[in-house]
Amino acid sequence: MAYCFRFIYNARNSKGKKGGNLTVDKTEEPLLRCIRRTQEVSYPDELQDLQAGRPVKKNSKLLSLHPFVDKDGLIRVGGRLQAVVLDYDQKHQVILPSKCHVSKLIAQHEYTSLLHGGPQLMHSTIRQRYWITKGRMVCRKIVHSCIKCFRMQASSTSQLM
Repeated sequence: MAYCFRFIYNARNSKGKKGGNLTVDKTEEPLLRCIRRTQEVSYPDELQDLQAGRPVKKNSKLLSLHPFVDKDGLIRVGGRLQAVVLDYDQKHQVILPSKCHVSKLIAQHEYTSLLHGGPQLMHSTIRQRYWITKGRMVCRKIVHSCIKCFRMQASSTSQLM
């Protein structure tokens, strides 16, 4: 995505073209754009209410998370962790829906970076930055659909004598 955004920028601006290797900052911006767009599609009413300074409606799925909108326009988890000495992303995780493609890609990335560690480990590391609704179910689906893990756990057949 970062290369696509760089190409679009260079196509529109012929004078100041960007080039070189991608840094962490350059790869973080496309991820934030994808998350912001996902939240706009999945939670349009909640996003409008929070941007207007109103609390979310009583029938919202996000009500128990005490959501708020940060400076980047992302819906994050609120709560009582204001005084804890933690990173901002760990105190206030980004809320993502369980059925979106971005959540599945994030879960698959964590699963491969953890070397197929299992659903509980994957879910706990994802929770350090993201709050995926029904996240445990998403993690279990990723683990159960992994072909490598399925082949490694296959039982050998015994021959009848």
